[in-house]
Amino acid sequence: MNFTKEVLETNYVIGNCGRKVTADYLEHICFDANSNLCLTLHYLFLCYAPTTAMTHGRQLATAIKYFFDFLCEYIANNPFDLHPDKYTDISVELFYQYQDYMLRNKISLLNAEKLRTAMGVVARQHGTVPLLLLQVYRRPKPKKTEPLGDDAYHMLCQALTSHIDGLYEKLEYRKTVDQAEPYTLETMEPNIPGLKVNMRGWEVDHARSLKTLLNHDFPMAMTLEQMEPMMTKNILSSYRKNNHHVVPALLHKYVYCANYNNSLNLDGLLGLYYPSDLDQCAIAIFLLLQTGWNKESVLEVDGDDFEHALSGSIDESLSVVFSEKFRSQGNEQPFDAPKQMTASSNRDDPYSIHNLVLLAKELSKPMKGYQFDADPFLANGKERNELFMFLRCWGDWFKNKSRHSSISVPNSYVHGCEAFLKQHEVHESGRRLKLASDITRRLRPTWLKHKKREYGLNIISSHFGHADARTTDIHYDSSGAAMADRMIRLRNEVEAVTALLINRKFTGLLGKRANDQAKQQVKIFAIPGHPGPLWGCENQYQPDWKGFEQSVPNGKKCYSIDKCIGCSQVRIYEDSLPYLMERLAHIEYELENESEGARSSDLRWEGKILEFLINDNHDEDTIKQASRYRRRNAPLLPRDLASLRLIFDENDDD
Repeated sequence: MNFTKEVLETNYVIGNCGRKVTADYLEHICFDANSNLCLTLHYLFLCYAPTTAMTHGRQLATAIKYFFDFLCEYIANNPFDLHPDKYTDISVELFYQYQDYMLRNKISLLNAEKLRTAMGVVARQHGTVPLLLLQVYRRPKPKKTEPLGDDAYHMLCQALTSHIDGLYEKLEYRKTVDQAEPYTLETMEPNIPGLKVNMRGWEVDHARSLKTLLNHDFPMAMTLEQMEPMMTKNILSSYRKNNHHVVPALLHKYVYCANYNNSLNLDGLLGLYYPSDLDQCAIAIFLLLQTGWNKESVLEVDGDDFEHALSGSIDESLSVVFSEKFRSQGNEQPFDAPKQMTASSNRDDPYSIHNLVLLAKELSKPMKGYQFDADPFLANGKERNELFMFLRCWGDWFKNKSRHSSISVPNSYVHGCEAFLKQHEVHESGRRLKLASDITRRLRPTWLKHKKREYGLNIISSHFGHADARTTDIHYDSSGAAMADRMIRLRNEVEAVTALLINRKFTGLLGKRANDQAKQQVKIFAIPGHPGPLWGCENQYQPDWKGFEQSVPNGKKCYSIDKCIGCSQVRIYEDSLPYLMERLAHIEYELENESEGARSSDLRWEGKILEFLINDNHDEDTIKQASRYRRRNAPLLPRDLASLRLIFDENDDD
């Protein structure tokens, strides 16, 4: 395909999360602006990265960079005629060598998986690049997502309940602040003549201090530029009685004098009124534990529109809360195709989903309406949900140029979650849980584990909107207990089918063919010197490959071993895999090095069949073993398969 100048000059894209993704590989020594291979890989990045989150786009850019690293090594070790220059030169064998390079350099094969995924998505959705049938032959095994143990679950619930109680108390304390009398310079005890009270010894009323700061637009109503001069180190440490403004005086008390006698500091004072990332994360974790939604769905809840129209239709105390799931819709679907997620809730329960959303909304209220300051972690504010806003520690205001943010920002959620686990101890099997990764991904399996005790799997599947209960069962719990249960069910099904096959009672689409195959005397072809069989033939007397009439006389056996792949009588076994890979490599070499002729179309057709047999019918471990067998026993096949006819004809006992 032809590439426009705009494509060649574009070196970054914006992911659908609003964050910038740079194509760092453009500066690679192996990137050639005149190479179809290099430009097509860059085109893949430009098409795929804007449709997904920044992390996925970044991983694709990294995978392409590793591919160019591999190309440098490949080019150095191979003659010029074998150097790949076109996108279609990325063959199965070349992609396997790319994976071998990553394994040798201890690079995750997730990069190869991401590159293969992008190739397929762009080919299917845009149709501008060929669809390459490639395979990652050692797919990394996903980590098991275990639900929380019962002890850890109960400890977490107690910690969440206790913290939520504290947040309700914070709302009550706001009423005290609203009714408090603000300080003036004259009413501050250190400024009252005759009291002889210094700033360090002053037992300040925190409610009055907060009311004073709020009345003077601190900290939200003034800009960072207005705030910065009064919060420099010199100003905070040089308070004198003749200071002409009450705000610097209070800041001096809560910053410079905070270490004296364990008095409350400025962050502690503001924390009495404003929520922290810890507070909002506690609400989010409790929502995750009660809804069974993923983190993105919880953090996408709209505080102004979260009640379903069915709320209260049956019972006034019943509320149906909904959100939208944007991510994980599949590679074949657009990212912005949300699915509605619902959960029932009790309005009368202070810890219910409905009331937790209202609590988060009320906590964020003092920051509502104030524009977000610049945030170093985001290109724009699309990710920041105003329902879960919080106030940063004052030391970060000027460093990050941001006073308030939202836990919908990934960094903020992780920090808040870990702060929660630091404040509230949650132990599992004698180990304290400390990281966000210790609980976040495990909350849904935990919810599923406890809901299974109350409801059937079909009801839970309907709750998530899944078309099949197996989707819920397989993808939402990969714990050891869940896997063991599936293995038992699978074994029972396999034993039942096997019994039907043995007794010739199996019926269905495969039943007749299975019975016919069982009665056949299969001819196994094996090459002398190689222990593994090549492949088999169900009936040598009934070939049906194209043109067999001219080569095989009626009533005679067929020994055209080079035609087996195009014949329905062929039997392919797992031991055949190394030979299929060898044959595919021979075909690719012939197509690359020989001029177009009558055989070219036949070779391409045979190559497509071989790619299907290799990639779509074997797992990664089997392909890996076959590759090893092929390397150790090379060469397995002659380039001209027709030369094997004489061997099999002479060795035939008949």
